Amino acid sequence: MVSFDEVDHDLLLRRLGERQPGEALMGLVRQWVRACVWDGTRLRGLHKGIPQGSPVSPLLANFFLEDFDRELEKSGRKLIRYADDFLILARSQEEAAESLAASEQLLAEAHLKLNRDKTQIVDFAHGFRFLGALFEGDAIWVPWKNERVKGRLLFMARPLPPAMRARFETAPPRGSVELALSKAGATTAGPGAARSDGAAEGRSGAVAYLYLTEQGAILRKAGDRFLVEKEDEVLLDLPYHKLETVLLFGNVQVTTQALAELLEKGVNLSLFSRQGQYRGSLAPPRGKNVELRLAQFDRYRDGARALEMARRVVAAKIANGLAVLERYRARNEATAEGEERRASLEAAVGACAGAGTVAALDGIEGAAARAYFTMLMEFNRSGMAWPGRQKHPATDPLNALLSLTYTLLMHELTGLAEGAGLDPYLGFLHQVDYGRPSLALDLMEAFRHAVADRLVLTVVNREMLGAEDFRAGGERPGVFLARAAMKRYLGEYERWMLDRGGAAVFPGAIEGGSGEAGGGAARGR
Repeated sequence: MVSFDEVDHDLLLRRLGERQPGEALMGLVRQWVRACVWDGTRLRGLHKGIPQGSPVSPLLANFFLEDFDRELEKSGRKLIRYADDFLILARSQEEAAESLAASEQLLAEAHLKLNRDKTQIVDFAHGFRFLGALFEGDAIWVPWKNERVKGRLLFMARPLPPAMRARFETAPPRGSVELALSKAGATTAGPGAARSDGAAEGRSGAVAYLYLTEQGAILRKAGDRFLVEKEDEVLLDLPYHKLETVLLFGNVQVTTQALAELLEKGVNLSLFSRQGQYRGSLAPPRGKNVELRLAQFDRYRDGARALEMARRVVAAKIANGLAVLERYRARNEATAEGEERRASLEAAVGACAGAGTVAALDGIEGAAARAYFTMLMEFNRSGMAWPGRQKHPATDPLNALLSLTYTLLMHELTGLAEGAGLDPYLGFLHQVDYGRPSLALDLMEAFRHAVADRLVLTVVNREMLGAEDFRAGGERPGVFLARAAMKRYLGEYERWMLDRGGAAVFPGAIEGGSGEAGGGAARGR
């Protein structure tokens, strides 16, 4: 007997993909295979195993064991299998032992194991049970099932809360780009995920972000559309009249015609390594609002006003960190040590106003960040160790996820600053350095904790990602998300950013000091 709880998702999907069923069908199968499971306490993602109760599970199970069946029969053995229970008929004890060894080897190639407690060599003379029936000698005994067994309920998981259930029952809002995609018959699964936002405040029309992670794919221009192709197969077909940003991860090529069209249509193209490290961007000419940039430079040159901006940045970051901790603290019992750290963070917010230099602000921010992460990771239920905030490189999964999310957020804020006519490389807290988008980093400080940290903790606590989803960087130090896990995480990042309820309002505005700032206000939400 084998257990389908151990089926390797990547291997199963790769085998299905080799049959070329079409991306539409593959997208549906991915959703079934990687469904979330409610255990009565929390939602957790499946990292392996075929979901129990799914209508396609028996079909997927039989497909996954197809090679096992074929190889045994090619060797002349007689196999009788029903789902994960099977018999191999043999003429002697020695032949049965050989069949057992062959079965173990074939299952190991499929990343499965025999259940040793339920696997044994038996014979008809002494009798054995299979699928509830007793086989003994020439007779088959099937138990009567006419009488209803009486019993009592010992345990039943509580139902999924309505607020969480709505996530699965309510269709997400659809923007004009998504509607265009559906009319075109295109799919957003597989090589990338095209996303459509609703109209942002102060702007009109939908925008879309396209992530391309399929290694070896090519982005081409075809009329008024973009095509993503690989090995002469069209993986994605979408109109680009509402596209705002394209993000390429790893070995994804772009034709000259597509590059020219991106520039002409004002679409950003950003390049990342396969592990999510930001490499650079190709952006169309912007910044027509010269007066706004002059005002930005004037403020930078005015030492007192520049310092005030830096103070507000740090105060907003610490205040939003306190608000994040309060959300988790409300559901957990406070400790004396935690209260002491919280008091130190509250004092740090007030200390920002009295900082006389940016260096002094850096000291306040660094001490506050250490206290904040120490408290935040008390709510880490993933089992993955937290060694403290480490970057360049991130040596553990939690730090790797934080760094990746900060990179994505920084990229979006860089584009927003450029689109508004500001210079994203001239900041106030982060000092000017060659190639550093200092203003984008300043703006990101207020959103780090409220957006990125909450997302990372949500994903690992719900077991959507685990330590097994990370790989060492080889010659490069640090750990990085594996390819399939990267696709899943980008999907979760998009859902998080598009969910208007995903980020509440947090105090600590950068501008004006009014105490109000949208914690999830990336791209004007």
